[in-house]
Amino acid sequence: RLAIAWLCVATATAFADGEPEVDVDAALVRVRAHFAKGEIEAAKQLLLATYASTKRADLLFALGQAEYNLGHYKQAIDYYEQFLASNPETDATSLAHQAIGSARARLDAPVVEPRPPPPPSPRQPPQRARDWDGFNTALVIGGGAVAIAGGGLFAAGFRAGDDRSGSLTDYDRRLERSLLAQRAGVAIAAGGVVLVGIGLLRWSVRRIEITPSPPTSSAGTIGLAARGRW
Repeated sequence: RLAIAWLCVATATAFADGEPEVDVDAALVRVRAHFAKGEIEAAKQLLLATYASTKRADLLFALGQAEYNLGHYKQAIDYYEQFLASNPETDATSLAHQAIGSARARLDAPVVEPRPPPPPSPRQPPQRARDWDGFNTALVIGGGAVAIAGGGLFAAGFRAGDDRSGSLTDYDRRLERSLLAQRAGVAIAAGGVVLVGIGLLRWSVRRIEITPSPPTSSAGTIGLAARGRW
């Protein structure tokens, strides 16, 4: 980052004219390491402690950089101006003026309030529709077949009862079998009608919910998700 480059150039320039101090050199190495890791507050605290014990003017520029990276632009300008007041070398002076200009630009920039998140879209109630499934089909077809068979048995029994040929005993037997066949036919046909009715009742009562599903990137359309409901 430009801030780290300014720190390195300024401190290196300041050290060029004086006797090297091991403690300050070691502190600056740690400061650069904190900057590289993004640990700006730790770098600032280390710089403050080092400056308090050494009063080296070159550390003022580094403190300005720390405050700048923390977003404390006014405090950064104060440190830069203190650094300039110490009459640093020409290159360091140019960097300090650039840093002051950048910090003032940040101070004068309008504060942009973050936009509130959009309100969640209202959830549409799921659509419900009747559902005709395979079981309904089996009930209706099976019930219809049973009802037809019962009707056929009833018709056969009815025709047998009209046969008056033979003796009276034979006729009585045919009539008895005819009544039994008719009753059985009626019962069977009624059972078939009940099966058909159950199928139709299931269709009229059973519902499925149709809810929009998230759009897919490939199709770009909204699909439908269905769930069975009673």
